[in-house]
Amino acid sequence: AGRIALCVVFAVSAFGKLRGDAQFAQFRRSLHGMGLLPDRLVPAMAGAVAVGEAAVALALPWPAAARYGLPAGVGLVAAFTAVIVTVRWRRLDVPCPCFGAGRSRVGTGHIVRNLTLLTIGAAALHGPNVDLWRLPTVPGAVLAWTAGLVCGLVLVRADELISLFTDPMPGGRPARAGSANSMVR
Repeated sequence: AGRIALCVVFAVSAFGKLRGDAQFAQFRRSLHGMGLLPDRLVPAMAGAVAVGEAAVALALPWPAAARYGLPAGVGLVAAFTAVIVTVRWRRLDVPCPCFGAGRSRVGTGHIVRNLTLLTIGAAALHGPNVDLWRLPTVPGAVLAWTAGLVCGLVLVRADELISLFTDPMPGGRPARAGSANSMVR
Protein backbone atom coordinates (compact mmCIF):
# COMPACT_ATOMS: atom_id res chain seq x y z
CA ALA A 1 0.00 0.00 0.00
CA GLY A 2 2.92 2.35 0.72
CA ARG A 3 4.34 2.08 -2.79
CA ILE A 4 0.88 2.71 -4.22
CA ALA A 5 0.41 5.82 -2.06
CA LEU A 6 3.82 7.17 -3.09
CA CYS A 7 3.06 6.34 -6.73
CA VAL A 8 -0.16 8.38 -6.56
CA VAL A 9 1.61 11.36 -4.97
CA PHE A 10 4.47 11.37 -7.49
CA ALA A 11 2.15 10.82 -10.47
CA VAL A 12 -0.14 13.70 -9.49
CA SER A 13 2.84 15.91 -8.75
CA ALA A 14 4.54 15.22 -12.08
CA PHE A 15 1.28 15.61 -14.00
CA GLY A 16 0.57 18.91 -12.25
CA LYS A 17 3.87 20.30 -13.42
CA LEU A 18 3.98 18.78 -16.91
CA ARG A 19 0.35 19.12 -18.03
CA GLY A 20 0.95 22.40 -19.82
CA ASP A 21 3.31 25.27 -20.47
CA ALA A 22 1.51 27.58 -18.01
CA GLN A 23 1.73 25.06 -15.17
CA PHE A 24 5.40 24.36 -15.80
CA ALA A 25 6.14 28.10 -16.00
CA GLN A 26 4.37 28.62 -12.66
CA PHE A 27 6.45 25.80 -11.16
CA ARG A 28 9.63 27.46 -12.45
CA ARG A 29 8.54 30.83 -10.99
CA SER A 30 7.91 29.19 -7.62
CA LEU A 31 11.38 27.64 -7.64
CA HIS A 32 12.86 30.98 -8.65
CA GLY A 33 11.00 32.74 -5.82
CA MET A 34 12.61 30.46 -3.27
CA GLY A 35 15.99 31.92 -4.17
CA LEU A 36 17.85 28.68 -3.51
CA LEU A 37 19.42 28.36 -6.97
CA PRO A 38 21.15 30.70 -9.38
CA ASP A 39 18.67 31.94 -12.00
CA ARG A 40 20.38 30.04 -14.79
CA LEU A 41 19.89 26.68 -13.01
CA VAL A 42 16.17 27.07 -12.23
CA PRO A 43 14.85 25.79 -15.62
CA ALA A 44 17.11 22.73 -15.56
CA MET A 45 16.18 21.94 -11.94
CA ALA A 46 12.48 22.35 -12.71
CA GLY A 47 12.79 19.89 -15.57
CA ALA A 48 14.84 17.44 -13.52
CA VAL A 49 12.33 17.49 -10.66
CA ALA A 50 9.32 16.92 -12.90
CA VAL A 51 11.01 14.14 -14.89
CA GLY A 52 12.34 12.56 -11.69
CA GLU A 53 8.86 12.53 -10.17
CA ALA A 54 7.41 10.95 -13.31
CA ALA A 55 10.15 8.30 -13.37
CA VAL A 56 9.52 7.41 -9.72
CA ALA A 57 5.76 7.19 -10.32
CA LEU A 58 6.32 4.87 -13.28
CA ALA A 59 8.79 2.68 -11.36
CA LEU A 60 6.91 2.12 -8.10
CA PRO A 61 4.24 -0.35 -9.25
CA TRP A 62 6.79 -2.80 -10.69
CA PRO A 63 8.98 -4.83 -8.30
CA ALA A 64 12.13 -4.79 -10.44
CA ALA A 65 11.90 -1.04 -11.05
CA ALA A 66 10.72 -0.25 -7.51
CA ARG A 67 14.07 -1.52 -6.25
CA TYR A 68 15.50 1.72 -7.68
CA GLY A 69 12.43 3.93 -7.80
CA LEU A 70 11.57 3.65 -4.12
CA PRO A 71 14.94 4.86 -2.79
CA ALA A 72 14.92 7.59 -5.46
CA GLY A 73 11.43 8.66 -4.36
CA VAL A 74 12.40 8.73 -0.69
CA GLY A 75 15.46 10.78 -1.64
CA LEU A 76 13.33 13.25 -3.59
CA VAL A 77 10.91 13.68 -0.68
CA ALA A 78 13.85 14.20 1.70
CA ALA A 79 15.25 16.88 -0.62
CA PHE A 80 11.83 18.53 -0.96
CA THR A 81 11.49 18.53 2.82
CA ALA A 82 14.89 20.20 3.20
CA VAL A 83 13.82 22.88 0.70
CA ILE A 84 10.54 23.50 2.55
CA VAL A 85 12.31 23.73 5.92
CA THR A 86 14.81 26.19 4.41
CA VAL A 87 12.03 28.32 2.91
CA ARG A 88 10.19 28.37 6.25
CA TRP A 89 13.41 29.13 8.16
CA ARG A 90 14.10 32.04 5.82
CA ARG A 91 10.48 33.21 6.33
CA LEU A 92 9.81 33.39 2.61
CA ASP A 93 6.22 33.72 1.44
CA VAL A 94 6.20 31.66 -1.74
CA PRO A 95 3.55 29.51 -3.40
CA CYS A 96 3.78 25.77 -2.95
CA PRO A 97 4.97 24.21 -6.21
CA CYS A 98 4.45 20.67 -4.90
CA PHE A 99 1.72 19.67 -7.34
CA GLY A 100 2.37 22.18 -10.08
CA ALA A 101 0.14 25.23 -10.04
CA GLY A 102 -0.87 25.70 -6.43
CA ARG A 103 -2.53 28.52 -4.55
CA SER A 104 -1.33 27.57 -1.08
CA ARG A 105 1.80 29.05 0.42
CA VAL A 106 4.68 26.90 1.63
CA GLY A 107 3.98 26.17 5.27
CA THR A 108 4.29 23.83 8.21
CA GLY A 109 1.57 21.57 6.79
CA HIS A 110 3.89 20.78 3.88
CA ILE A 111 6.58 19.66 6.29
CA VAL A 112 4.10 17.41 8.10
CA ARG A 113 2.89 15.96 4.78
CA ASN A 114 6.45 15.25 3.67
CA LEU A 115 7.39 13.67 6.99
CA THR A 116 4.35 11.41 6.50
CA LEU A 117 5.60 10.55 3.01
CA LEU A 118 9.07 9.83 4.38
CA THR A 119 7.56 7.52 7.00
CA ILE A 120 5.56 5.68 4.34
CA GLY A 121 8.67 5.47 2.17
CA ALA A 122 10.81 4.14 5.01
CA ALA A 123 8.21 1.49 5.80
CA ALA A 124 8.03 0.50 2.13
CA LEU A 125 11.84 0.32 1.90
CA HIS A 126 11.94 -2.11 4.82
CA GLY A 127 8.93 -4.14 3.71
CA PRO A 128 8.80 -6.89 1.12
CA ASN A 129 9.15 -5.88 -2.52
CA VAL A 130 5.99 -7.66 -3.67
CA ASP A 131 4.46 -7.73 -7.11
CA LEU A 132 1.48 -5.41 -6.72
CA TRP A 133 -0.15 -6.98 -9.77
CA ARG A 134 -0.06 -10.53 -8.36
CA LEU A 135 -0.94 -10.29 -4.69
CA PRO A 136 -1.75 -13.73 -3.23
CA THR A 137 -5.39 -13.08 -2.34
CA VAL A 138 -8.06 -10.94 -3.92
CA PRO A 139 -9.12 -9.38 -0.58
CA GLY A 140 -5.48 -8.56 0.19
CA ALA A 141 -5.01 -7.00 -3.23
CA VAL A 142 -8.19 -4.93 -2.93
CA LEU A 143 -7.19 -3.76 0.54
CA ALA A 144 -3.63 -2.84 -0.49
CA TRP A 145 -4.70 -0.95 -3.62
CA THR A 146 -7.61 0.81 -1.88
CA ALA A 147 -5.51 1.85 1.12
CA GLY A 148 -2.69 3.06 -1.12
CA LEU A 149 -4.98 5.04 -3.42
CA VAL A 150 -6.91 6.64 -0.54
CA CYS A 151 -3.75 7.47 1.39
CA GLY A 152 -2.10 8.94 -1.71
CA LEU A 153 -5.12 11.08 -2.58
CA VAL A 154 -5.44 12.34 1.01
CA LEU A 155 -1.77 13.36 0.94
CA VAL A 156 -2.21 15.07 -2.43
CA ARG A 157 -5.18 17.03 -1.07
CA ALA A 158 -3.58 17.75 2.31
CA ASP A 159 -3.45 21.51 1.60
CA GLU A 160 -7.20 21.67 1.13
CA LEU A 161 -7.87 19.44 4.14
CA ILE A 162 -5.62 21.54 6.37
CA SER A 163 -7.29 24.75 5.18
CA LEU A 164 -10.65 23.41 6.33
CA PHE A 165 -9.37 23.62 9.89
CA THR A 166 -7.10 26.66 9.70
CA ASP A 167 -8.67 29.22 7.35
CA PRO A 168 -10.97 31.79 8.91
CA MET A 169 -14.62 31.64 7.99
CA PRO A 170 -15.33 33.70 4.87
CA GLY A 171 -17.30 36.87 5.48
CA GLY A 172 -17.25 37.03 9.22
CA ARG A 173 -16.04 36.15 12.64
CA PRO A 174 -15.88 32.61 13.92
CA ALA A 175 -18.88 31.62 16.00
CA ARG A 176 -18.57 31.97 19.78
CA ALA A 177 -18.10 28.78 21.76
CA GLY A 178 -21.42 27.50 22.99
CA SER A 179 -23.49 29.31 20.36
CA ALA A 180 -25.74 27.44 17.99
CA ASN A 181 -23.32 28.00 15.10
CA SER A 182 -20.13 27.07 16.93
CA MET A 183 -20.31 23.49 15.66
CA VAL A 184 -20.98 24.49 12.03
CA ARG A 185 -17.79 25.32 10.18
